[in-house]
Amino acid sequence: MTLYRYGEIDDEYILRENRKLKNEQIALERDRTRLEAQLNAPIPSVDQMNLVKEYCHRAALNIDQFTFDEKRLALEALQIRVIVTGNGLELHGVLPVVPDYSSTTTAVP
Repeated sequence: MTLYRYGEIDDEYILRENRKLKNEQIALERDRTRLEAQLNAPIPSVDQMNLVKEYCHRAALNIDQFTFDEKRLALEALQIRVIVTGNGLELHGVLPVVPDYSSTTTAVP
């Protein structure tokens, strides 16, 4: 404010800096929302992690036999998205890991 009062900076400078601060605030709020969602996300159980590992193992055994079009269809079915960041790549998708209860012997009432 003192610099403005003494004519060292003008209205345009203040408006430009104000826009920068608002953009930073929006970005920080977006980051906070994303981080809060990550904190509130359910933590996978050991059983869920085992299902994911089993699914990945089965997929790895079969993927070499796929044609290019079959691989593309598999990626689409899994809703795979690749995001390039400054630190590398992020892969996002959905793994259809439904427990196979057909091999269990426990009766369910």
